[in-house]
Amino acid sequence: MTDASPLAQDTLPPSVRRVGILHHPRIPQTLSLEGELADLVRTEGGTVWTASAWDQGALVRQMHDLDLVVTLGGDGTLLRAARSAAPRGVALLGVNFGRLGFLTELRPDDAVAGMRRVLAGEGWLDRRAMLRVELWRDGVRLLQTDGLNDCFVGRGSAPRTVHLDTRIDGAAFSAIAGDGLIVATSTGSTAYAVAAGGPILAPDTPALVLAPVAAHVLALRPLVAPLTAQIEIEPRAESPSVLSVDGQVNLDLAPGDTIRVMCSPHQAVFIRLRSSTYFFETLLERLR
Repeated sequence: MTDASPLAQDTLPPSVRRVGILHHPRIPQTLSLEGELADLVRTEGGTVWTASAWDQGALVRQMHDLDLVVTLGGDGTLLRAARSAAPRGVALLGVNFGRLGFLTELRPDDAVAGMRRVLAGEGWLDRRAMLRVELWRDGVRLLQTDGLNDCFVGRGSAPRTVHLDTRIDGAAFSAIAGDGLIVATSTGSTAYAVAAGGPILAPDTPALVLAPVAAHVLALRPLVAPLTAQIEIEPRAESPSVLSVDGQVNLDLAPGDTIRVMCSPHQAVFIRLRSSTYFFETLLERLR
């Protein structure tokens, strides 16, 4: 099938047979559900691999041998798994044991029935754009990582204003003074970015959101940029600052560092069993 756009939806291939299931090490109930789902997959003729959702190294090593990763936890568990699954194009199915569940598809009490439907070839694939985040220091790239929701450059634990010089496609955008700057995907527009006053974008919107956090210049508003935008952020030397990607990759920055943010070549792929209008139908409920 040829995608009509970079984030096109398509039908679910009927070949989900190699399944990885990740339990949350701090939620005991996920272990019992992991066992139920593993038994179901084996009964249906599939193979199963299980691990802790926090064992990122094991997941990376196993990913080449999986068709589907099922996460038992919250959105954070799915975010962590997405960074490993996206480069391999492995689909994700989330069971929500958390609070919001913007990314997850199933509740614990309907997980077994949902898994049975997936194994029968039902559902559709929901492709989400990801960020590629690079940290450069003295001409050397120290970090390259992907994120599904957002990256944040700004102050850490010290309650001090940071000053960030920002460029978009090489053109100076703003010298931001405040708590920092969020760059979010359309998926991440409902996370940290919306709390900072940013707009909510539908998940398949090919755009990035730049949302200043507690900016000292009130006229500086959130900006929606095309997904093709290349963003550079440079903290000034007098501003101790940090870089955070999806709230899970966190680094202290040094004077002279440059953070480059762009669209990743990889996409996160989620299995959906609900209608394609589910985002709008459940948006207000999830934001309460």
